Amino acid sequence: MKRGLAFLMLLFLAAGVLLSGVAMRNLVHAAGGTLDQHPYSAIGVANPADASRGFPWNEPLKVDIVNQLGHRHRYHWVETQGRKTLGKGDVEVESNHTVMMVVSLLEAHAGMVSITLDSGDIFIRVRVKTPIINTKILPSTEVQP
Repeated sequence: MKRGLAFLMLLFLAAGVLLSGVAMRNLVHAAGGTLDQHPYSAIGVANPADASRGFPWNEPLKVDIVNQLGHRHRYHWVETQGRKTLGKGDVEVESNHTVMMVVSLLEAHAGMVSITLDSGDIFIRVRVKTPIINTKILPSTEVQP
């Protein structure tokens, strides 16, 4: 048991040394990748934990837009559900900053809503929940003759 544990620890240590620093860069480069930071834009819900439950149609959706392009950028966004446009606008984000944007879901129905930035390559899809309608049947107040 102790030999197996020692062997695993030695194997783990060797892998850590192999995959650190120059060795890791060489392996990633050999696979056609890089560890260098590249400029990018991103969009995501402000609180990712809410995404699994879905978003109520009557509450605003908070979305973060990330600009890591190296310069100020004006993002044009479009909110759609199917082929229907629910909203659109633009927001300017300084380089290396994140801006929270609030999007209304009032026009949405139950299902998926997409929020797309610029040309459409950067987007998120969120599930929208409809309100639960209370269908409890109340007793009749009519008096029978």
